[in-house]
Amino acid sequence: MRHYIFDEFTLGVTIGLISLLAGCATTSASSADLAKLKEGERVVCPGCDLVNADLREYDLVDADLRGANLLYANLHGVDLSGANLTDVDLEGSDLGETILTGATLTGANLNNSSLMKAVLINVVLTDVNLTGIWMPKADLTGAILDGTDLTDTDMTGAILDDDALEKAKLCNTTLPNGWQNERDCYYPPEIDRQDY
Repeated sequence: MRHYIFDEFTLGVTIGLISLLAGCATTSASSADLAKLKEGERVVCPGCDLVNADLREYDLVDADLRGANLLYANLHGVDLSGANLTDVDLEGSDLGETILTGATLTGANLNNSSLMKAVLINVVLTDVNLTGIWMPKADLTGAILDGTDLTDTDMTGAILDDDALEKAKLCNTTLPNGWQNERDCYYPPEIDRQDY
């Protein structure tokens, strides 16, 4: 008889892999939730499961998608003006050329998403996760970025107000002028090996 000993990490990874393999339903958008995005009606779908959904043909102006799961969704060129995207998970999504003017994004996760040429005029991005975002030539005129994490974000050619980045976290951030900014990076002090 063999005895296997698993530490907590190995057990957690094993359970996670089994859940991932068994959870095929979480790898694509729920058809029931896609059906809620009816044409000609204002979209009200808080908490919807729209993972990997192709939403390019949907009218999402003033949509209520609070808390929705839009991981890896394709929203390229979609008009989301005035949409409520509070606490939405948009990690890895394509938001290129998307219009987000007047949208609410409080608490949203846009980690590793593309916002190339997106329009975010007068959008409040306070405490939004924008790490690893690719947003060249995005229009952020009037956007509020207080407390926003822009670590590893590429903003080359983006349009910003002069003081827009004063309260944002900048670490390995490529600024609109192409320069790299490491203002808020933390590098631990080197250990003095003579003490050992």
